[in-house]
Amino acid sequence: MVTGLSGEQARLFRLRAQSLVNDDNPAAAIPTVIHDCGGVQAQDARQAPLAIRARSREVTVADVEAARIEDRSVIRTWCMRGTLHYLTTEDVSWLLPLFGPLYVDRGQRRLTQLGLNEDDCERAMAVVRSALADHGPLTRGEIAERLLAEGFAFDPDGQAPIHVVRRACLEGIAIEVGAADDRERYGLLDEWLSLDPAPEQIDALAELARWYVAAYEPATLDDFYAWSGLYKRDVRSGWEAIEDELTEVDIAGERAWTLSAPATVEPDDTPIVRLLPMYDSYFLGHEDRELVVPDEYIDRVYPGGGVIRATVTVDGLAAGTWTLDQTRPVATVVVEPFEPLAEAVETGIEAEVEDIGRFLGRDVEYRITKLT
Repeated sequence: MVTGLSGEQARLFRLRAQSLVNDDNPAAAIPTVIHDCGGVQAQDARQAPLAIRARSREVTVADVEAARIEDRSVIRTWCMRGTLHYLTTEDVSWLLPLFGPLYVDRGQRRLTQLGLNEDDCERAMAVVRSALADHGPLTRGEIAERLLAEGFAFDPDGQAPIHVVRRACLEGIAIEVGAADDRERYGLLDEWLSLDPAPEQIDALAELARWYVAAYEPATLDDFYAWSGLYKRDVRSGWEAIEDELTEVDIAGERAWTLSAPATVEPDDTPIVRLLPMYDSYFLGHEDRELVVPDEYIDRVYPGGGVIRATVTVDGLAAGTWTLDQTRPVATVVVEPFEPLAEAVETGIEAEVEDIGRFLGRDVEYRITKLT
C-alpha cells in the first residue's frame, strides 16, 4: 500500500531528512551534521557555516573552522554539480573519484577559453603539484605566479587561476587548508588527508543514491539527477542498485520514494522556523521547487544567475528572505517577509537571530520589514 502525503507532510518529512526539525536529541558532531544532510553547499565561505548552525545545537563558527583546519574531519572542495561543498573526510574518499574526472572533463572547455588547452592543463597540474610540495600551502595568486614563471600565458587577475585550482582539487592534487588575509590557501591533498581506497564505481553510485535519498526524502530519480549533476546513465545505475530499499509514497498525486518508514508526518502546534543561508542545501535537493517555494515568490528566492537567497522557512515553506550585515560592531539581520507573519513565527525568528549571535559569538540585532 502506498502512503499518501500532503504537501505539508512532505515538507516536514524533508525537514527531518535535512536535520532541520527541533528535537531533544543530543547535539551531533559537525561531520555527522554534514554527512546526514548530504553535504553542505559552500561556495560562499561566509554563508556556509550558517547552514551547519541551522542543523545543529551548541556548535559555533569557530568549531566549524576547527573541524576543517585542526581535526581535518571536514573539508571544502568541489563535488556535486561541480560546486563547492563542505564534506566529511570519509565521504571524500568515495565522492572525489566519482565526481572528479567528470568535472575535470566538463571544465576543460572553460580552461581552453581562458588560454589553457588540455596539454597546458596537464603541464599545469605537474607545476601545481611541485609548487605545493616545495612551497605550500599557497594562495591562488601564489599558484598563478608560479605558473606564469613557468611560461604559461593567462590573465592572473581573471578567472584562470580559480579554474586551475579547481581542476587541481578535482584531480586529487590539492585541497583547501585554510585562509591567509581572507584568501584561501591550498596544500597537497596527500599531505593533508589520508583517504580510503575508492570503491568500485557501481558501489559508489549505489552509495550515492542511498546517501541522497536519506538526506532529501521523499525524492525521485529526476531529483537525484538534478542534485548530483552526473550523467543520466550513472544516476539510473545507482538508483536501480537500491530500488529494493526504496518505498513509494504519493505526494498530492505525484510519486516519490523514501528510505525510512513513510509514516504519516503531522505538524506540531509550534511552527518550525529556520533562517537558512544563501545557497542552502534544502533548496538544492529537488528538481521541482514548488513544494518549498510558492510560485508567486520563486523570483524572490531564485533571482537568477544561480543565486539562492538566504530564506526564512516556516514548516519547510519559504516565507521570506533575510540578510546579515556583519560590517558593524553589532551585526544586523533584516527579514523581508512575503506576507504578514503570525506572532508564533516572529517568535521563532527572534529565537533564530539569537542563535545566530551565539553561533557567531557576537551581538546581533534584527528587524522585520513591514509590508506596505
